[in-house]
Amino acid sequence: MLKTRSFIALSLLLAACSGAQDPGGEDGNSGDGSGSGAAPSGTGAQGNGSGTGGSTGHPGDPPACESGVAATSQLRRLTNAQYDKTVAKLLGLTELSGAPPSSLLVPDNTGSMNGLMWSSYQTVAEQIAREVMADPNLRKNFLKCELTGDGAACLSSTIDEFGRRAFRRPLSPEDKARFQKLVDEGAAMTPNGTPEEVAELLLYGLLISSGFLERQELTGTKDSSGRVALSGHEIASRLSYMLTGTMPDELLSQAADSDELKTPDQILEHATRLLEMPEAREVVARYHREYLGYIPGNSRWDSPARVGKGPDFKGFKKELVPAMMAETEKLFDKVTFDQEGSFKDLLLTQVGFVNAGTAALYGISGDFGGDELREVDLGPERPGFLTRLAFLAGFSDFDRASPILRGAFISQRVIGVHIDSPDPNAINTPLPTSADLDTNRKQVDAQTSGGPCLECHHTYINPPGFVMEAFDTVGAPQTTEKRTGAPIDTKAEITLAVGAEPVPVNSPAELMEVIATSKEANRFYAQSILSSAYERLPNEFDACVVDDLGTKLLTGYSIKNLLADLARTEAFRTRTIEEN
Repeated sequence: MLKTRSFIALSLLLAACSGAQDPGGEDGNSGDGSGSGAAPSGTGAQGNGSGTGGSTGHPGDPPACESGVAATSQLRRLTNAQYDKTVAKLLGLTELSGAPPSSLLVPDNTGSMNGLMWSSYQTVAEQIAREVMADPNLRKNFLKCELTGDGAACLSSTIDEFGRRAFRRPLSPEDKARFQKLVDEGAAMTPNGTPEEVAELLLYGLLISSGFLERQELTGTKDSSGRVALSGHEIASRLSYMLTGTMPDELLSQAADSDELKTPDQILEHATRLLEMPEAREVVARYHREYLGYIPGNSRWDSPARVGKGPDFKGFKKELVPAMMAETEKLFDKVTFDQEGSFKDLLLTQVGFVNAGTAALYGISGDFGGDELREVDLGPERPGFLTRLAFLAGFSDFDRASPILRGAFISQRVIGVHIDSPDPNAINTPLPTSADLDTNRKQVDAQTSGGPCLECHHTYINPPGFVMEAFDTVGAPQTTEKRTGAPIDTKAEITLAVGAEPVPVNSPAELMEVIATSKEANRFYAQSILSSAYERLPNEFDACVVDDLGTKLLTGYSIKNLLADLARTEAFRTRTIEEN
């Protein structure tokens, strides 16, 4: 075991050499976040079930198509999830004291490198190095040779072999010299100077180096347009982290070594291959969570008011929430990978996944014993993810369904209408009550009929929310108001864009068809996935690509094809640098 002071001394040495890890310096994550993916825009406030969800802001048109490449970070730090997956693939180590290594790191959204973050990387690297060298099965993933004699020959070859994998590129002469110096002088920095201790020190040094902690894009020169073509290894790294969330596999690394990632078609071949890997499902599930925005739920799930709150909460148990959320994730996974479906299929599929508790809320009879989710056909009246329990129950108020919450989500996060945040005073405003307001719809309509709320609510928010009144607070079907027995009216006119002619719909099934076949929703979905895949907010230079992908989705282009196409774009294959 190495002394902590030896690690500290080495950390200072490597920090001075690499620069990027200076605790007081920048880590290069400015401009486009920490690399954890950015949720798409359009997530403005939605009010609550009784307040109003829009202000005087007017929905805006999508940006005009303007060719270009956005400036991005050249030193994008691994996210915590990427760190865990990279360590697992590199060394076979998945836990430290029963938890993922990143559990000891600071959160992704911390920002630029600071003393606490740097210290956490040191702590984790020290523990990883210790465990790897103590476990023969892990150790062989680091050392491909025997530590005979003083171990110098083996460790020198390890710098090349393991360093290439850890840095996702061949080491530069400067890199090699730095780590060779560590091998040469390592015995003096360790308690006993054994080859094993020096090997542990070398592994620690590699794991705290910027080449490992950052996805560096530093090569190349600008062309006449100010763009820099990425190297093969930089493309391999981008592609692998975009589609599998971890370091490139050997086939991709070999392609980079052979300079076989120069053309869009060469990149597409590997993108298609990576999308068949199990890791791709995990990454795309995260992209869809960012698109949805409501998984894993919200504060209303935790409200004591929900449990046993009158007829609207019959059958609801907080323990059912994980199954509701899991159903939506399984639906997206099924459509994307098993069916190789398109965006339209996410909104029109009749596939559901239920267990004993959720089947009752769906009104399905049968033996669904246990917690395991089973695939079922929910029928034509429940098409797509917006008719599933996770959305319907998650976007209800504490004591009733919420046309405002549901409608705002559909217009903003699915259709892509931009709606400004509501007046804070509108939040928690009680719904009006009178004898003639005998339905939830009438109460919401009356509340939002005047003042600055009128345009956004009556044009964009309320209509889709009123259609979804076909489902009660917890997502069960309803045809009458539980409190009054008044009939539920689900007819509405849906406006998909500024100046567009409203489309009449009579039911949730008709609403899903209208949305699924709209250019607006297809385009917004493409924009959201691009934003997540490129790990930055969308910008005006994405408009051409988003327009193209949205149009392809309308023709039935699969989600997997969309993801693969994102690796062919100029924005993926090149970079630009903002001039100061």
